[in-house]
Amino acid sequence: MAVRRLRKYYQIDYYIGKKRVREVLKGVTTKREAEEIERERLRSSAGPIDFKRFEDLAEWCLTHPDKESKKTLDKDRERFKNHLLPYFGYCKPHDINSSMVDDYKVKRQRQFVTNATINRELALLKSIFKFAFKKGKIYRVPPIDLLAEDNVRQRFITEEEFEKIRSFLPRDILPVAVIAYHTAMRLGEILGLRWKNVDLKRRLFVFETEKTGKQRAVALHPELIELLSFMPRGFGETPIFKLKSYQAQGAWRQACKKARVKDARIHDLRRTRATIWHKEEGLPQDLIMHMTGHRTDSMFRRYQIVSTEYVEKLAQKWSEEKDGSEGNRG
Repeated sequence: MAVRRLRKYYQIDYYIGKKRVREVLKGVTTKREAEEIERERLRSSAGPIDFKRFEDLAEWCLTHPDKESKKTLDKDRERFKNHLLPYFGYCKPHDINSSMVDDYKVKRQRQFVTNATINRELALLKSIFKFAFKKGKIYRVPPIDLLAEDNVRQRFITEEEFEKIRSFLPRDILPVAVIAYHTAMRLGEILGLRWKNVDLKRRLFVFETEKTGKQRAVALHPELIELLSFMPRGFGETPIFKLKSYQAQGAWRQACKKARVKDARIHDLRRTRATIWHKEEGLPQDLIMHMTGHRTDSMFRRYQIVSTEYVEKLAQKWSEEKDGSEGNRG
């Protein structure tokens, strides 16, 4: 659905079923009036809408058998319930337009929500409409433009900071943080580990990547081998941890507060370890990408932090090399 200004007149552009309709509205002087006429045309047309409210459409989509295999289905349902439902839930599906979407963006931004988070919600909104259109339940997908994102986080947690934080972590959460610090694994991957994924003989975690489903291996640091050796061991599908993500994140935040370490997220450990592997230990990029599960160079670069500390180390290295060369000359 769209409204365009053509010199003196407005043109409305919409679908009835799969047929596209373009109509010039002579005598209409405002865009609001043109949008109202377009909505009236859609209401009076024999379209395939089966749902009176967007809430019903979304519930049908998120419980459809075709969606059961989607890994983020639980997150999608949570996003819909907490954010999309209160704003769009009681609207008629064909009444939702770009103006309403723009108002939703402003509302969420006023709640100090990042553009990246808002975009995930808008992507879900769009996917619901696209799925319903594909199944013949609605006759159009409203234009939903995403916001610009600049969310490349540069937080690096130093070894000193991590030691402070871990000293305040509960005993059941501490192994999770230690694994995150030494492996660059995502929190969801750590909490999803089974004992079948632990190979102490080869000193590896072997598991499927949370996002792609592809198998990958991560080398175990000596501290992790010692840690896992002392944990009560299960077999096969027995989970290593019986924790929820919100429990681990909540305990991490409390530990950071007690340790007086500001702006430190548990996911920053992933970025920190990837940077250490690359900048300090000099591991090849393809090996790091295999262990972190990054598929593209651009995503890998997002996890590489060039901090002042590394620049200082480079300057110090050059200075030492210069002093050494001058000493040899003398």
